[in-house]
Amino acid sequence: MTPPGKAPIKPIAFSKALALLKGCGVNFCETATAGNEKEARDAASKIGFPVFLKDASAPAGVSAVHKSKAGLVLRPDSQESFAKAYRSLEAAHSSLVKKKLLEKKISVVIQKEVSGIECLIGAKRDSSFGSAVVFGSGGIAAEELGDVALRLCPIGHAEAERMVKETRVYSRISKLKDSGLLMQKLADSIMAVSTLIETHTEISELDINPVFVDELGKRVVAVDVRMVATAAAAKKWKKGEKRGKIKAAGKSKGRKFADWKSSAVSQFFNPASIALMGASRDRESVGQSIMRNLTIGCVHLCEYCRPFLGKIFPVNPFATEILGVKCYPSITAIPEPVDIAIIALPHQLVFKSVDECIKKKVKAAIIISAGFGEFNEEGR
Repeated sequence: MTPPGKAPIKPIAFSKALALLKGCGVNFCETATAGNEKEARDAASKIGFPVFLKDASAPAGVSAVHKSKAGLVLRPDSQESFAKAYRSLEAAHSSLVKKKLLEKKISVVIQKEVSGIECLIGAKRDSSFGSAVVFGSGGIAAEELGDVALRLCPIGHAEAERMVKETRVYSRISKLKDSGLLMQKLADSIMAVSTLIETHTEISELDINPVFVDELGKRVVAVDVRMVATAAAAKKWKKGEKRGKIKAAGKSKGRKFADWKSSAVSQFFNPASIALMGASRDRESVGQSIMRNLTIGCVHLCEYCRPFLGKIFPVNPFATEILGVKCYPSITAIPEPVDIAIIALPHQLVFKSVDECIKKKVKAAIIISAGFGEFNEEGR
């Protein structure tokens, strides 16, 4: 059921979604579409067996159909097996039409077989925070694995690479022969999806799964996509299609950057650098506890509590280094930009520290202190 005050979302046809992804720079596998068995068989012969035969028919509602589990993804390896596979696909399609999960008109996709490490790249628009992009382990078990990294858009190349490194699937990618090149291509794909959701505000969400990291082909290639938009946007696109006015994301003249709210929130949750004011060499102090969390991920060395991958600037006028990281006497002495300052100091020093952050043009601050409301009425 659609929440009150919100327009219902509508699935975007596979052909439209494919055009948008290619337009913004996402590399998609060799793909052909067909509306009947003869067209599909001819396309399969042209691509070369084995191929993947998929049902790309429009959903009847907003619920997504798990194609593999529903028998909508088959792998014929010859002309003879293709005919049998197509019949099986038609039967599975008819079953889902009766359940009102798919539209009656069948549309199929024929694709060249691709192999590699399965990943996913997705994006979603939120009414409060703007658009976000996600990367993680893909394939049919993606939901069960829950191995994802999330960022608010827009993101740069370095941030996209950090996303990949935060996931468990990175341990497999990093062992590939050309991991450096493949990481660059993955980051390019993540940035392309970020640009797409930012530029096309009519897109509600999209899910590219799987995205294969192909070591042999030295490429990152998408295989399937699900994309939805608001009902108003879908209607507008339908009219634009008739008039030949649909534009690819890469050629759009959309805004270069997100609005101020999305950008500010993104910097807060995804900083490139953090200054810790109150970093300490005392193992029992809050300052060192935070420093340890930033540098090693967690004092308990938990599997999911990873270290901060950006730049860390400890601030302490009485130390030259803390936990092996160079220390600065003040935040204004740091020679590089600071996205977030963590102020872990007694309340008497907080106001002065905030003033220094303002001088340094720090974008946000997190204050961990005491002695305000509980200290006196003035503190309240």
